[in-house]
Amino acid sequence: MQSVIVVFSQTGNTLKLAERIREGIAAEWGECELVALEKAGGIDFAEYDLVGLGCPSFYCKEPFNVTDFIEALPQLDGKNWFVFASHGCEMGPVLVSMAERLAEKGVTVIGSTHVYGDAFLPFYPHPTYTTGHPLEKDLDQACEFGKTMAKNCVAIANGQKDLIAPPTLEHIPDWAQKDRVNLSREIMPKIMPRFTINQDECIQCGQCEDLCPVDGIDISADPPKIQEPCIYCFMCAKSCPECAIEADWSGMVKMAPGNYARYLVSLKAAEARGEFQFMVDPESINFDDPMHVQQARKKGS
Repeated sequence: MQSVIVVFSQTGNTLKLAERIREGIAAEWGECELVALEKAGGIDFAEYDLVGLGCPSFYCKEPFNVTDFIEALPQLDGKNWFVFASHGCEMGPVLVSMAERLAEKGVTVIGSTHVYGDAFLPFYPHPTYTTGHPLEKDLDQACEFGKTMAKNCVAIANGQKDLIAPPTLEHIPDWAQKDRVNLSREIMPKIMPRFTINQDECIQCGQCEDLCPVDGIDISADPPKIQEPCIYCFMCAKSCPECAIEADWSGMVKMAPGNYARYLVSLKAAEARGEFQFMVDPESINFDDPMHVQQARKKGS
């Protein structure tokens, strides 16, 4: 049996999840490939018995580059896949979104899993509610999930269709389901801060270019190119050692307390279900000290 996992990961949380799922599949089948999303374009997925696709949750759905990857797939009628995600305070319907898009390609999504992870956004405070995650016990469960996917894939191929368990919207709040639709590729440029590069501060290190997952930055261009295209991961702004990538974060900072109030409802419900453990005291969150302020302070120290 042949299996491959395709993963898009930035801060490492989704990669940790993918590696442990791979470990579980390999324990059953002897091997499982792991491929970064940007290197997966030439793979013939029809050759594999089981494929996994994972990413972080961006605005309650898969990042736009993952959407593009799925839409570029050929028809894969009857092939078995699973989906997985890492996320901060609220996962949203990301797993359902990926599964629905894969179904349009004829794929059967036989299972899904997710983990909480630390979150880094310039307009949010840090630490955040999910700082300290993923926990080792959650990654251990991911390994068991991999074993289950390998076993179920064989059983499903032998006719046990009752083992197919696509993701559902259970425990996903209504506002997150609406955000998945409303925060579209067309709307995001209109509501998100527009970046500029402060050329007096930029040291031409190229780190922002290297980290941009959609090649949307060219600091050597005149004027420099940025957010062309953009998936709103903010890796460029988060990683710039000179804080040379600038934006007006004020509107997003003002929204943070209201957003966090919604997140807390979801997290306390997950805690009650035994699915989440606070590693940070929710009362300790300082909304007056968002990450972009911390970065500027660190640069000046």
